[in-house]
Amino acid sequence: MSFLTTSWIKNINKLHLNACGGVSDQIVKSIEWLNLGVAVCGRVAQEGQRIIAENIQGGKDKSTDLVRSLGIQAYCCHPLIGNGEVLGTLSFGSKLKKDFSDEDITMMKIVADFVAISMTRLIDEEKLLKSQRRANERAEELEKMMNIVPSAIWIAQDPQCLEITGNATANSFYEAKEGENVSLGLAKVSEGVQVRRFFCDGKELTAEELTMQVAASSGKDVLNSELEVLLPSGRRMTMLGNASPPEGREWENPGLCRRFYGYNGKEKS
Repeated sequence: MSFLTTSWIKNINKLHLNACGGVSDQIVKSIEWLNLGVAVCGRVAQEGQRIIAENIQGGKDKSTDLVRSLGIQAYCCHPLIGNGEVLGTLSFGSKLKKDFSDEDITMMKIVADFVAISMTRLIDEEKLLKSQRRANERAEELEKMMNIVPSAIWIAQDPQCLEITGNATANSFYEAKEGENVSLGLAKVSEGVQVRRFFCDGKELTAEELTMQVAASSGKDVLNSELEVLLPSGRRMTMLGNASPPEGREWENPGLCRRFYGYNGKEKS
């Protein structure tokens, strides 16, 4: 029994031979690439339907010329389908049998389905890796842009705003280290102390009352928010800025910017 596995390279509309058995190296080189619609596998990929060819040596079907030249008598080619589209083909050929039994065809179908599932997983993993790489590239570009902007910008990494980091200007303003999580909510939960304290109209604010958290919980922009912050050094600063919540499912996409919060600040006398 011989077998051939191909992948459909859609940008050039050709089938590429991925793996095979029972076929000489010389023949492999000659069938490494096939045009869509050519030979049995090319038709299966194009039509998305299984083709069974039997008593090939005694027939004259042009589409079986290739397998006939290999001395194959019976040939069965299955489309490999994943996510609703043809990914390639899996073929089985016999030089001894003139036809296949129902049990033979059922077993071939089981193998083809298994191969299709494996190919689909590999393709999905590759797409995920590409998406993650693009997200990381965007995050790196964003970080570079943020650090040259002469305004304080903070980004929340989750809907509860438990992880908030800022650009270089924001860190300088907040007396924070590079990459430091400046979330008031996290400070209260994990440390028991507040590194920075916030006030509005003389009233000390809880983490839930801060501008970024209000924007995140309400799903609405908060504009021209004026706060007073008591910094670790004891300095008091007034802050004026805006907060915008993420759109759609951006919270679920690692590496993407969730929300900007920019302030212009001045020291309070």
